[in-house]
Amino acid sequence: MKKTVGTPCWVDLMTPDPEVARNFYTKVLGWTYQIQPEEYGGYAMCHIEAGTVAGIGKPPAGNEMPSVWTVYLATEDIAKTVADWTAKGGQVLTAPFEVPSQGHMAVVSDPTGAVVGLWQPLAHRGFDSVGPPGAPCWFEVNTPKSETVRDFFVDVFGLTAQRLEGMHYYTLHDDSPRYGVLQMTEAWEGIPPHWMTYFSVEDVPASAEVVKANGGKVHHGPFDTAQGPIAVCSDPTGAMFTIIKPQTA
Repeated sequence: MKKTVGTPCWVDLMTPDPEVARNFYTKVLGWTYQIQPEEYGGYAMCHIEAGTVAGIGKPPAGNEMPSVWTVYLATEDIAKTVADWTAKGGQVLTAPFEVPSQGHMAVVSDPTGAVVGLWQPLAHRGFDSVGPPGAPCWFEVNTPKSETVRDFFVDVFGLTAQRLEGMHYYTLHDDSPRYGVLQMTEAWEGIPPHWMTYFSVEDVPASAEVVKANGGKVHHGPFDTAQGPIAVCSDPTGAMFTIIKPQTA
C-alpha cells in the first residue's frame, strides 16, 4: 500500500512482557505472529488475513520504559527529515540508526512533547493493510496545543490540514485523511501529549468485553461518535489503544 512521506507506515508495541501482550491481542484482534530471528530481539510481526499489521517487541536491556504503542511516520530520507524536524522545533530522542537490512529509524517528539517514530524503509516497508478488522485504521496526536502541532506537521512534511466542523480537531491529508490532531482540554489534566492508535473491530461493545475478560481495561466507552463507536482501552501490560468500528459510507 502507498505510504506517503509524513504519514503513518507502521505501529509497534514495546513491552516488558511480549508474551502476555501477544496472547491478549490474539484474543481481542485475532492476530497471529511470526517471531523474528534472535538478532531482532524476538520481535514479533503481527498478522491478520490481509497481511502484516503491527509489531510487538521488548525494550533493549536496561531500558526501563512503560508499555506503549508507537506510531511511525514514513520518510524517504531520515537524515533530512530529522534536520527539518529539529529546525521546526521538534526534539530527537533517539538518533537515526539502521535496523539491519530492514530500515532506518529514529524516535522524535513534536514541539509539545508527543513522541512518534520515523521510518525509512529497506526490506521492511511497513504494514500491509489499514482498515479491516484487526488492523490499525486511524492515528491521532492528542495535544494541548493543536494549532502548534497542526502547523508543525504541515511545515515538516508538506501535508494539508482541515478542521472538522463543530470540533477542535484537525485532519492531516495527502490525497486523503491520514491522521488527526485532537485538542486536549482541562479534562485531560495530568495526561501528557501522546499519539493514539485506533484498531478496527467488528463490534466495539463485544470487543470491549473481550478486553476486560483477558486482563485489559476499558477506560472510556464504548460510546458513539460520528466516525463510529469507540472504546479507549489498555492491554494487560498497560499500553493504551482505542478500538473502533469505522463508519462506512
